[in-house]
Amino acid sequence: VDLYELSTSIVVKEELIEKLQASHDKYEAMRLFYESKLQEMGGLLHNKELESEKLADELRQMGSDHEMSKAMQHKLKEKQTQIAELKRKQRDLTKLTSVVSRNQSQITRLRKDVIDMKRKKILL
Repeated sequence: VDLYELSTSIVVKEELIEKLQASHDKYEAMRLFYESKLQEMGGLLHNKELESEKLADELRQMGSDHEMSKAMQHKLKEKQTQIAELKRKQRDLTKLTSVVSRNQSQITRLRKDVIDMKRKKILL
């Protein structure tokens, strides 16, 4: 590897690091936002699950022949649908937060590469 190629590679990798760092900073801000949303969603999910359990208990106590049981069954299905949707959103938000850690590991690896390349350049 000659000095010119090494210098060019260093410049290219440093530019890539800058772009990744800018992207990482944006993702970090998003991660913080989404983590707060995840916490909110966790509380909401817990409340919906409690409501669903309460409805299921009332339904069991009431029996299936009671005229209100159909309305309660409908409410229970709605709650279960809401819970499933919240869990899906929670998974999606969790995936988004993992992007930040992948970017950070890539930045770290590239910085190490640049340091190694600069050492080689000094030795040439």
